[in-house]
Amino acid sequence: QLNNLRFQVYLGEYLDEVPEDDAMIYISNVEKGVKRKKNNEGYTIYYTCDCPEYDKALELKAHFVHEGITAVRIVPFMNEKEISVGEAFKLIYE
Repeated sequence: QLNNLRFQVYLGEYLDEVPEDDAMIYISNVEKGVKRKKNNEGYTIYYTCDCPEYDKALELKAHFVHEGITAVRIVPFMNEKEISVGEAFKLIYE
C-alpha cells in the first residue's frame, strides 16, 4: 500500500503571473526538478519532488525556504489523491 504514497513539495500557487523573484528562483533551481500543474480552481502550482520518501521532501523544502520561497509546504498523495501529512504518517508508521 505504501507504494502508492508520494510526497510533493509545493513551492507556490498562483492565480495570475508568478512574481519575478519567485520565477528566478524556480529557473535557477531547474536541476531540482521544478514542475508546474494546474488545479481545479485554475491556480498554477509550482512543485518539486514526486517521491515516496518524506525525508527527501523535507530536504527539498528546507532548500527552497533557504532560497527565499516562503510558502513551501509538503503535500502527500495516496493513490493520486491529496491527503494530510498526519494521514501519511499514520500509513508509514502503522
